[in-house]
Amino acid sequence: KQWYQRRVRGPLSSPEPDEEELERIRIKLLSLDEQVRAIVSRCTCKTPFQLDRVGDGKYKLPNTSQIFFVRILRNHVMVRVGGGWDTLDHFIAKHDPCRMKLK
Repeated sequence: KQWYQRRVRGPLSSPEPDEEELERIRIKLLSLDEQVRAIVSRCTCKTPFQLDRVGDGKYKLPNTSQIFFVRILRNHVMVRVGGGWDTLDHFIAKHDPCRMKLK
């Protein structure tokens, strides 16, 4: 017996990934900037919500000088808020004027 020999038990039969799993895989492969643009582009307002890219992982709202740090943490696009982190979706819901009126 040699320690480096593996036993082959036949082909692994894994089920086909569903649409949700395929979408998660696609999102993982996108760069941070592409993911931010994809999330921001979901806005269906008459005047769409915008985030201006300042630098690598740095964004700002168009009419302010405040810079927001954006990172990917555990497959989620997160924004640095105060001393913690918030999802980009939740951050946009708080700062998008169209969504603020609905609440």
